[in-house]
Amino acid sequence: MAVRPTRTTDVEGVSLTYNYGTISIEHLDELQAFVDGLDQDGRLSEHETYREYIEHARYALPEDFEEAPSIIAFALDVKLMRATFYLDGIGHEILVPPQYYGLGLPKDALTTIIRNEILPNPEHRLERLPHGYLKLLAVRSGLARYGRNNISYVEGMGSFLMLAAFVTDCELPDEWTDLAQLSECESCRICLTCCPTGAIRDSEFVIDAGKCIPLYNEVPGDFPDWLPTEVHNAYIGCMRCQLSCPANRDAVAVAGRLPDISEEETRALLAGQADDPALKTAGEKLRIGFDDEDTLSVVSRNLNALLTKGGSSDRSSPSA
Repeated sequence: MAVRPTRTTDVEGVSLTYNYGTISIEHLDELQAFVDGLDQDGRLSEHETYREYIEHARYALPEDFEEAPSIIAFALDVKLMRATFYLDGIGHEILVPPQYYGLGLPKDALTTIIRNEILPNPEHRLERLPHGYLKLLAVRSGLARYGRNNISYVEGMGSFLMLAAFVTDCELPDEWTDLAQLSECESCRICLTCCPTGAIRDSEFVIDAGKCIPLYNEVPGDFPDWLPTEVHNAYIGCMRCQLSCPANRDAVAVAGRLPDISEEETRALLAGQADDPALKTAGEKLRIGFDDEDTLSVVSRNLNALLTKGGSSDRSSPSA
């Protein structure tokens, strides 16, 4: 199918760009069978954390909505952000990926958009698809295409986006399509060469998730000994393959900026002490709450790797 153009709308004074695809509910079993086949063929990582994820990420309808005929795959354009953290009088510019900061949107912002702009009648029932692999669903709906790095890209957004899926009692077009990869990937190997851990494979479409940095720096705990400190390059997650990707050139060019994190706030984050009042202002700037112990421990550990142990961050003078 032809890719529909992105749309822009306003939700409580916030301008949002989005796109979507729709498929029949009849494809849910096929989606799950595809993932199960990858697993049976030994193509999915045996890493304990990854196995916990795929155990729960199974395609299934809400228990009380089994009659739903259609699924909506939805993508919201979310900017890559940068923030400058000050330590010892030096500014360190650190990447904050799209999924790791709050957008300040109402809880029902996505459902509001879908009801008012996608469904023919806002009274139709609409529920979140509770589980499942959103990237695969987005690609099979024609909304997105895979990159060689196994990340999904939406035209006009690149890979800097938030995916969601909904089921509805409205009968929508079945836009089911074959798996598709970006045309740019046919002759490009940039992500292969810039992946710091070799997680992206040249001869295998599925990456080695056990080597992917976010598997370790999104959750609490010590980094494994084999993971060099210098590979860390973002506040949470990893941006190496996405930042260098030609398909993200336009999206990188319009990256946003969060407020500077002061010396006091940076030191509070590095110390990871929950009772430090500087954490409140740091959280407001980074659009994240530090009331949760795990969140604070993850951010503190990651920033220590980036700022005090030779991690990979850009440095500038305080006047930059």
